[in-house]
Amino acid sequence: MAILNLLDLQPTTISRDLRDKYILLYGPAKCGKTSFAAQIPNNLIFCFEKGVNFLPGVFAVDVPKWVEFKALLKQLEKDEIKQKFKTVTIDTVSLAYDLCTQYICSQNNVKTVGDIAYGKGYALVKDEFTNSLRQISMLGYGIVLITHAKVKNVKIDDDTTVEIASPNIPDRAQDVVNALVDIIGYIDVSYEDGTATRTLITRGTPNIIAGSRLKYLAPRIPFGYDELINAIGEAIEKQAKIDGAKVVDKGTMQKVIEKRPFEETLAEAKELWTKLVSEGKAELVMAEVESLFGESMKLSEIPESKQDIFEVLIEDMRSM
Repeated sequence: MAILNLLDLQPTTISRDLRDKYILLYGPAKCGKTSFAAQIPNNLIFCFEKGVNFLPGVFAVDVPKWVEFKALLKQLEKDEIKQKFKTVTIDTVSLAYDLCTQYICSQNNVKTVGDIAYGKGYALVKDEFTNSLRQISMLGYGIVLITHAKVKNVKIDDDTTVEIASPNIPDRAQDVVNALVDIIGYIDVSYEDGTATRTLITRGTPNIIAGSRLKYLAPRIPFGYDELINAIGEAIEKQAKIDGAKVVDKGTMQKVIEKRPFEETLAEAKELWTKLVSEGKAELVMAEVESLFGESMKLSEIPESKQDIFEVLIEDMRSM
């Protein structure tokens, strides 16, 4: 495992590339959400509902079960897949969350997540859903989340009721999504003389939930991939001019840890253990094992699923 020397850490930059952006798009049915995803170059669409039947030339895979989604996520780790795809779209995120919930229920042999003892089911679903999205982002892919809009009537006073449009996502999933995405955009459709005009709204209004981390992004953008990319570019250039932000064409991720084959981890642990035992430090190592893993165990008993913690132990053994 190679750990980044913090003295080599470089300041963050803002890129024009969509690859390091995370976007939630929502709007009424048949407003072009999936068609937008089809315009994104090198985009892989995970279809949790059928929506690409009439879109030629797209890379899309149907996802009927969460366990299949997890298997596909493992493939995203491969270098050849990273060369082929730069962005991942989840269509729709609400159905993805539903399948995630069903997966947790199946794991725990219950019919509903509320049947899991002590209310732990909701936390299990949230952790599983969060970790899956985080896995995609940490691999360096851009993420586009698609969902439908829901409109609810909110009473302001005795005489006034207003309609508010928001993403049709369960509240617990919405918390996860809000923490991840850079842009929440609502697709507004207006009609004049029978012609539909679609506009992406990126700033919240009293009637629409929307927002952006790009503080200079235009609040209303003609809806389309090129139009959004151009608007993002203009917002970034403005931020560079006003705030002095450094702008690059492509984003880069500074990796703190690069995963290696588990066999290499075991081999180095064995070598370090032999040296430390000869120096009379066996008890020191075992105390660190118990501290990190919460129980006493031999180094050879540490499972591959705990490799990340194992690597921390090895760093400690090196320092010993």
